[in-house]
Amino acid sequence: MSIESDETVQLETPDGATPQRSRKDVWPVGTVLPGGYRVMGILGGPGESGMGVVYILENSRGDLIAAKTFQHHVAHNFGLLRRFLREAKTWLLLGSHPYIVRAIALEIIEAMPILLMDYVTPGPSGGSLASRIAKGPMPPKEAVRLFVQCCDALMHASAAVPGFVHRDLKPDNLLLDQYDNIQMTDFGLVSCLIDDDWVDDPAPQATPPSLTQVGSVMGTPAYMAPEQFTDPNRVTARADIYALGCVFYEALSGKKVFNAEGLSGAQQFIAYREHHLNSNPENLIDRVVDVPEELCAVVMRCIEKQPMDRYMTIAELRSALYEACGSWCSISEEPMPETLPMADGVAQQIQAMSLLEGYERAVEHRSLREHFSESPYAFHLALASFFRVERNHQEEKRQLENALGSRGKHRGYEAVRRLAERYLADDQVASANAIISEFITDNPESADLIIEPYVELLIKRGELGTAINILEPHQPRRHGKRLLSRVDKHAGREEKRAATLRALFDHALDGLKQ
Repeated sequence: MSIESDETVQLETPDGATPQRSRKDVWPVGTVLPGGYRVMGILGGPGESGMGVVYILENSRGDLIAAKTFQHHVAHNFGLLRRFLREAKTWLLLGSHPYIVRAIALEIIEAMPILLMDYVTPGPSGGSLASRIAKGPMPPKEAVRLFVQCCDALMHASAAVPGFVHRDLKPDNLLLDQYDNIQMTDFGLVSCLIDDDWVDDPAPQATPPSLTQVGSVMGTPAYMAPEQFTDPNRVTARADIYALGCVFYEALSGKKVFNAEGLSGAQQFIAYREHHLNSNPENLIDRVVDVPEELCAVVMRCIEKQPMDRYMTIAELRSALYEACGSWCSISEEPMPETLPMADGVAQQIQAMSLLEGYERAVEHRSLREHFSESPYAFHLALASFFRVERNHQEEKRQLENALGSRGKHRGYEAVRRLAERYLADDQVASANAIISEFITDNPESADLIIEPYVELLIKRGELGTAINILEPHQPRRHGKRLLSRVDKHAGREEKRAATLRALFDHALDGLKQ
């Protein structure tokens, strides 16, 4: 990986390409995001992917992390927002498995949700199964090993997320790590039983969809089961079995089951649809003579037209692979179990799920959703309010810090006031002092806007005389009297405090009489 400038990146992609590009709709390479994440590379983006973009980030420890979010220009599309949030929730629920890219945590930066994932270091065969297939047909033992790993990943996903169907299995979404093991990724089109009230259809499009857009809605046509073309919202795990059959047919033969290359996007989609619905694929054994007949039979059953003619479940498919190939391929009879997460990993996932809930609540408010790119400050304040109500004070504090960091042209007094109060409640006096001092220095004429935390800070520091002098001009107001009574209590001025409290009582009594 080499960085050419603050706007251009050279980075090996999952397919081995090294794109160099400049774009305005993403955070440029070199940007340091809140939390200390530095942007090291960018994959996808405007003109290159449907709605998503993946950043390669470096954290404060120097570790690389993959971070998925959506492009800024689609951030107001409620349907796409909810789709992304469902993907993030699904990914987090998947937990840790040896053959699935792990979602680590969720961050919300400048009002954009960022899903942090393990960075997969490319292996000897390339960054993905697609790059390995590009080098030629795979030996049967190698293909079966990866085929079984895909089954293990999907069996775990089905157990972790009820009703799980990936719907977009293809060589590009099956990464290969440094040990040449499968790392399943990209759960943007997952169908499952969580939040089944969410609408699965895309937002209306102003122009006819390209092949990429069609793929982002329904799957990738070269690997889609026939039923995905006719009823995409009611597919089952047998659609994933069909896709796996297409993938490993290609891995073993070096050729797709059906080919529609060279056509335009819409024409290609129509051609693949016709093939998957009506064309009979050439038997794998007729294409590749050195593939064992029993393996060919498993693959061909996967790509039967009718779902009922395929394997019933991923578990049944895996058992069939073991029975057909276990004598000559070193695969385990039992699927690979999930990896037990560490305590801090569990805590991060709990926090991430809480953030997802708060973010979903916030984007349901149209005014916040439509203006958060212009005013992430207000969006983070709203999130902080949600977590205050939920009594999640740690997350409340984080969102107030994010608000302060993204205040832009706002003076930010509300964030300063609320954050300083939070710091003081947590005995973080130095932090409270820093943000209050900075605000007063930059806005000396507006110091009264943060007078309450400022007085609390002075009390904490024992500067009671200063606090009294500041509050004297505010005595006529009820708020000023209340603050002064607190200072009097700490200063031991009991008579003054009693008089102030009597004045507050009389003021309240007058209000009742009116």
